[in-house]
Amino acid sequence: PQLGIRLRIVAVGETEAQVDRASARECSRMERAAFGPLILINPVVRPRGKQDTYFWERSASVPSYEAVVCRSLEVEVEALNDRGEKINFTARGWKARMLQHAADVLDGTLYVDRMETRSWRRDKRKLEEGEEDTVPEGVPFGLKQRVEDRAKKKAVVKNSFPRFPAPKAGNEAPRVSGNDSDASVAGVAAMAGKAPGRFAAVRSIVPLAVAGAPTPSACSSAVPRSLAPLPPGGAPAAARDAEGRPFDLTTVVVNFANVACTYGEKVMKLSKGRAGLFEYEGVRRCVQHLTESLELRVVGVVYENQWALDKGMEARAVPLDIVRMCEVSGGSIELTPRVTGQQHRSADDEMTIKCAYNRNCRFLDNDNYHDWRRGMHRDRVREWLEKCQDFLQMRYYFDSGLGIFDTLDGNIAAQMLATGDRMAMPLKH
Repeated sequence: PQLGIRLRIVAVGETEAQVDRASARECSRMERAAFGPLILINPVVRPRGKQDTYFWERSASVPSYEAVVCRSLEVEVEALNDRGEKINFTARGWKARMLQHAADVLDGTLYVDRMETRSWRRDKRKLEEGEEDTVPEGVPFGLKQRVEDRAKKKAVVKNSFPRFPAPKAGNEAPRVSGNDSDASVAGVAAMAGKAPGRFAAVRSIVPLAVAGAPTPSACSSAVPRSLAPLPPGGAPAAARDAEGRPFDLTTVVVNFANVACTYGEKVMKLSKGRAGLFEYEGVRRCVQHLTESLELRVVGVVYENQWALDKGMEARAVPLDIVRMCEVSGGSIELTPRVTGQQHRSADDEMTIKCAYNRNCRFLDNDNYHDWRRGMHRDRVREWLEKCQDFLQMRYYFDSGLGIFDTLDGNIAAQMLATGDRMAMPLKH
């Protein structure tokens, strides 16, 4: 499935070179050794025994992140090999973990659906030689005896993050049969044979100590960005700005401060303090609505080192789940520099406008931007804002009783706003 081929085939393994990058202590603790490439058709992987292990996992489907995941120490495997012969075997340690990870992918399940949520983090940090990797307090790690309630917790927890919905019927890769088996296995075997350590069907999961292990370039994300279709009455595909650039209605730039402070004031009834009215829960609800309900790419704009609250707790960085929702949608987080001077009091507003101008896309903010329509120094950006603001600026509100975020879409068709033709709309007196 990571190659876009809906067949239940995996190719997993690790080379000596990959294992050598890990410390002897880690290899011993994880029971990690070189094997493969092992090609399995229609694999069935079942837990064996009563011991679990908790170690870091990553995936090409969710790049740049990792988390601690509970897996069974031992597994039993039934499958067909690359010659179509039925095989049965047991696996233990890191090999068992890789097989469980690969089998999950065939069913549309990613490691984030099984992870210890408090451990989820970026994988870019580099540990100094001899430095111990830290695991958040309360997160289990290493070998553990399975207990009764643990079996329930090991079940897949869907909607841990909203961008990974539970697989619907038919989302699982179909089983291989007939002629498909020969052709597909030949292709996977050829790819695995040409590039040892770069297994085409399922990327070898790698702990932090071996960051930088090769990732197959053919691997595509298992969570493709969904482009939002134009709404009824949306702008025609040929709609362009005064510079001849086509509008991008699948992307929206969001001024996080405007959204967060509106939520803090209207819903949380906050008073100004060290973090002001800035409450990231409002941003979270906004981004979730934009990415899930409207299927938009979200580019968030916020001051670097912004003092804020997140569910009442002080925060100095954008929460990782919000970063992830933006990045998975195809967007990003853009940090506004902390610049001084009277002319830079609203640098985040200026950056919101310019990020939207550069992308020729929508932008979300309840500010009317009167000052910027008059005072924007760059002529092209000012003219773009004057002519396109009605069409591209999205407004919103929070229901103060329910805390729900929604957009205010108005009652004029988008193509009329895009062309300036509003004569067809009756005026209200």
